[in-house]
Amino acid sequence: MRGIIVLQGLLGGLLLSSSVAAAQDAECVPACRSGYLCHEGQCISACNPPCSAGEQCTSAGECVAQPSVPPPAQTPPAQVQPPGTQAPPPGMQTPQYGASPPPPATQPPPGAPPQGFASGATPPPPQGQASGGWVSASPGGAPPGTGYGPPPMQQPRSAGWASTAGALGLVSASLVLGLAIGAEVTKEDQVPSLFPLGVGATLALGVMAPVTASGAASARQGGVSGAPGMRIAGWIGYALALVDAVSLVILGASEIEPPDGVITSVGILGAASIVFFSIDAFASASEASSGVARPSPSWAPGFAVRPNREGGVDVLGGLTTAF
Repeated sequence: MRGIIVLQGLLGGLLLSSSVAAAQDAECVPACRSGYLCHEGQCISACNPPCSAGEQCTSAGECVAQPSVPPPAQTPPAQVQPPGTQAPPPGMQTPQYGASPPPPATQPPPGAPPQGFASGATPPPPQGQASGGWVSASPGGAPPGTGYGPPPMQQPRSAGWASTAGALGLVSASLVLGLAIGAEVTKEDQVPSLFPLGVGATLALGVMAPVTASGAASARQGGVSGAPGMRIAGWIGYALALVDAVSLVILGASEIEPPDGVITSVGILGAASIVFFSIDAFASASEASSGVARPSPSWAPGFAVRPNREGGVDVLGGLTTAF
């Protein structure tokens, strides 16, 4: 009897140990996470049927949408500065090797209005660009060196030696007139009327008039016109006076005495021509120094019709000029 009881105790212990081992085998180690159940030692989804793509199963056995997770931020690679070079200032981008350059800006065709303006509209001038003699610039966006104010003054031009030529011409005109008056007073004697007075006045006129005109021309550059009327009158008077002076020298060499007042009148005409050149020289120098160019003279043919005393009509023609 005692042997039977001991045998039953051993059988009961064996059964208890086997049941504990089976229970331990049915558990999931480690435990299943939320949304899963342990079945026969395996974790299976608590949702039946299983959730579709983009959903997850909760611990209550329901399928919900998965939350969106932003992608991790990518850190740009550090740029290695080559030895011996300076780093670019802040705000300036460093060109990347292998990167394609930006496309060139498209230019509008010639004559097309700028973008943002209708056809026929006049766009305003850019900031800092002169418009009508004034500089157009906004107070907050004007580039350096621009602003509100009068237009810049023109730079003076080179006057050459026009002023010196004008003064030299006045002295030469006085010399020519003085020699002519001396030759007129002593015309009864070939010496000194012809030589040195008459010949000296002719040489002074022939040399100093072109010299004065050449000095005035040295300032007429870059639109400087001087006094064209005085210049034209000077050349006409110079040609007439020089021809008359040479004729008087020839008459004096032939011992022919000219009428009274002829020598003096030729001297006055020659001196006046040099004075005209001097006025042109001073005007050219003043215009070049001030930097303000005068308009060039204009020429045009002119005609006039007027009645005469006989009852007919006279037609006059010529050239008109404005200077």
